[in-house]
Amino acid sequence: RATSRTTLTLSPASVKYGHETSVKITVAVALQFSGTPTGNVVVTAGQVTLCTVRLASATHTCSLPSQRALNPGRHVLTASYRGSADFTPSSAAKTLTVTRP
Repeated sequence: RATSRTTLTLSPASVKYGHETSVKITVAVALQFSGTPTGNVVVTAGQVTLCTVRLASATHTCSLPSQRALNPGRHVLTASYRGSADFTPSSAAKTLTVTRP
């Protein structure tokens, strides 16, 4: 199987409680391989699923709704690609800070 690499970008990395933010998710393959990974990427904060995207191309943006599911504080968001018959699983994490309004 080809090696996949997931990256996660938060924009912005800090958001006021109750406001929307977005995440950019990229799933690519290592340089020595070719192809485009298929399947789903799930973005979570702990046990809370924030969004799921179906891969149709290498890069996707997922708008996270107002973060009422996340209390003020720091939260580690993880983008997890489960892999496929042709590509290995991979994941990436970034910290989102939710501030009080």
